[in-house]
This record gives sequence, structure tokens and C-alpha cells, in this order.
Amino acid sequence: MIRPIFILLALTLPAIAQSATSAKRAADDTREFVDRCRVYTGDTDERHAAAIRCLSYIQGFKDGLAFAGGEPKFCVPPRVLFGDEVAVFVRWANQHPDSLGESKQATLMKFYLETYPCPK
Repeated sequence: MIRPIFILLALTLPAIAQSATSAKRAADDTREFVDRCRVYTGDTDERHAAAIRCLSYIQGFKDGLAFAGGEPKFCVPPRVLFGDEVAVFVRWANQHPDSLGESKQATLMKFYLETYPCPK
């Protein structure tokens, strides 16, 4: 009787460990992404390559949500320049270091929902 419990436990432990590893990898990936966006807002030689990667990811994130359809989840005013969005995102990330432990997608969604809510 006890043996099936050990088998189930042995099969479950790797999934739990993988889940923790995936969460750490997502957090590391998010921190790296925010650092890349910070470089974009700075004035260094790395700025151009970092800017392309940062801006491309954010635009892809927004395009993906738009492609999915439905009601918009956030509303960036048309007068806001895209580069300014990145600068505001970096400031927001500096003020919300707890969000850097989540995936890039979750972090960006929190940023946009808090910073650019749709009018009700």
C-alpha cells in the first residue's frame, strides 16, 4: 500500500523542482530584460543593440495582445512616444523590484495595467 505513494512522490518531485527552476529562469530573464531596457535609456555604446532588443520585445508583447483580440487591457495614449514608454517602464521597474521575480510578460502586463489603464 505504501509503495504506490513512494512511486507517486518520486514522479512528482522532478516536476516540482523543474517548476522552481522555471520560475527562477523567468525571474532571471525578466531582470536581464529590464537591464537591457535600462541600457536603452542610458548613453553607452551598447545602447543601440539593447534598444532594438528592448523595443522589439515590448512591441511584440503589445502586438500579441492586439492580435489576440477582445477588449484592450490597457490604453496607451496616442501622444505617448514609444521611447518614452520604455523610460517610464524602467522607472516603474526601479520602483517595483518585487515584480522582477516574475516573467517578463507578467511584469509588462502589471506595468501597463498600472501605468496606462483604460478609461472606464
